[in-house]
Amino acid sequence: MTDNEVYYIAGLLEGEGSFYACKGGRYDSISPRIQMASKDREVVEKISLLTGRRVYGPYRQRTCDMYTWFVTGLKAVELMMLVKPLMSLRRQAQIEAAISDSNTVPRAKL
Repeated sequence: MTDNEVYYIAGLLEGEGSFYACKGGRYDSISPRIQMASKDREVVEKISLLTGRRVYGPYRQRTCDMYTWFVTGLKAVELMMLVKPLMSLRRQAQIEAAISDSNTVPRAKL
């Protein structure tokens, strides 16, 4: 991934992303997740292409179709740590909480 692609992802996630730990999977695991949703399919497809993760949707939300992208687990931690230095303090705190609240990944150096 080029520096410009990392900057693009960081900017997109700063404005449209969510960083959190989610329940799911086997054994009541809690995994870190990055997620974003947009009515602009092109934007979601671009982050999908850059990260190798798929686009979900369209889902009907009131008057428009929404598209969703997410990454969970170790891949989410890798991406979080890659963009963290470029994020606002609020987003950095969300990244730290998503990783520390999880029970499925080795503790990363925050």
